[in-house]
Formats: sequence, C-alpha cells, structure tokens
Amino acid sequence: MADLVGICSDETDITITLVHCKYSHEPTPGRRVADLYEVCGQAVRGAKRREYGAEALLRTLYNRAVKWAARNPGQSPYLIGSIDEIYRIRERAPPLRPHINTVIAQPGLSAAACSSEQQLLPAGPTPGSRQ
Repeated sequence: MADLVGICSDETDITITLVHCKYSHEPTPGRRVADLYEVCGQAVRGAKRREYGAEALLRTLYNRAVKWAARNPGQSPYLIGSIDEIYRIRERAPPLRPHINTVIAQPGLSAAACSSEQQLLPAGPTPGSRQ
C-alpha cells in the first residue's frame, strides 16, 4: 500500500496519507532518475487504491495488520497506534469526509539539483520548489 501510512480524523473528516519512500540502490542517496521512476511508479500503483475510498483503505490496513500480527506474535505492525485503534477508526469512517493524500520522498534529491528529466515525472519537484 505504502511505506508509511498516516491517519487522522475528527468529527467531520478523515485524512489518510500514503507515503512512498525510495531507498537508494547505491550507498549514497541522490538524484538517480531510475530511483525516482521507481518511487513514482509505486505511488501511481498505490493511487489506484484511492478509487475505492477511505473505508476500503482502512479495511485493507486492518486486515493486513491482523495477518502481520498473527505471523509476529507480541509485536505491533504500527509505529504509533494499534490494531484496535485502526478498527475503531474504520468503524467511525463511513460518515466522515475522506481526504486521501499521496506523498513521495526520495532522500538526496533536491530541487536545486533536479534534472530536467526528473522534472517531467509526475511527482518531480518544479524549479524553485523546496525538497
């Protein structure tokens, strides 16, 4: 689904942020076009999940967490939160207005050093933008 998933909600809205991170194929992270193509491809494939809405995303996250926990007894698949919390969020999601964001992170890539080829990618930084 994504390398990191963030969820926050209030009485009216739920925001799910899917973060795709590109880990370098070489010892030093940088501006390799191949790395950026790969992480953009992951984000595009992950964006298909947006079509099914927040409830489907939450259901998938919950089901994956339950399976992961069964394979790893006593451990949590979450950095923050729990399987019980994702279940509660999932149960209260139907009436909430969904906001689903996709974020791409490529360590070592800066807007100042971004090539023209990278700028053509869907998520490539534009000249003058911050990394």
